[in-house]
Amino acid sequence: MPRSLGLGYTIQIGSETIAFYGYVEVPELWKIFLEGSIDGPNGLALSFQNVAIEWNDLVGPDSPFHINASDIPADWGIDDTSFYIAPEAGTFNQIHYDAGFMFKGGFDIFDVNCTVDVVVSSDDFEFHFDINIGQFEDFLRKEIGVMISTHPEEHSWTPEQISIFLEDMANDHHVDSILSVHNVTVSNFTLSGFASEQNPMFDMEYTFFGGRHSFTCTLPLEIFYDVFHSLYWDYLKSLFSSAIDAPIHDPQTAIIIN
Repeated sequence: MPRSLGLGYTIQIGSETIAFYGYVEVPELWKIFLEGSIDGPNGLALSFQNVAIEWNDLVGPDSPFHINASDIPADWGIDDTSFYIAPEAGTFNQIHYDAGFMFKGGFDIFDVNCTVDVVVSSDDFEFHFDINIGQFEDFLRKEIGVMISTHPEEHSWTPEQISIFLEDMANDHHVDSILSVHNVTVSNFTLSGFASEQNPMFDMEYTFFGGRHSFTCTLPLEIFYDVFHSLYWDYLKSLFSSAIDAPIHDPQTAIIIN
């Protein structure tokens, strides 16, 4: 009769000690689940630069699909990472897991806080992000506010629209019809994609002065570890440079002004 044995051990990777726990079934030793975690220095457990180096080792020295790891900041990566290894899907401690090797943790893209799941296969690293929409929207409001306040050459807003937007920015409770970000997703974020110059897709759904909009573009790797300011001025500015034809939602009267 098969029976489960608990496992627990530690290994050293560089300066980090990783503690594992899990189980293995006897005599079916391929039925194994291991879970571990890394608490890195200053919260950084696994740098993206090191992930890129591992990728380069995976594809081999003669592969044309190398990523220039030296271009990636050494302090950009995943915070306090947990991961598991399992040859096949199953359940451990009331948690269902899929087959494979996956790690997860905190991650910043565009300076916005996210959580990330990274699925590792024999030929790729695939990243799945859960982006902090509230922080993304706050950053977006600030950049729009800077544009309409100090860069008149970059927009065609009316004085009334500027006044209403800045007044809304000053409120703790924003009016959704003036600006509201509903969803931000990043897809196709894989090391194989970067290596073959197939950049990830960025999608944003938002409401702006009463109109519902969606926006999609591709983004290069370097924009993800840059600040939000670069994302706005290089990719998003044109979405908000004109509100001239949009209705204005007055937060004081809740009336649409044409």
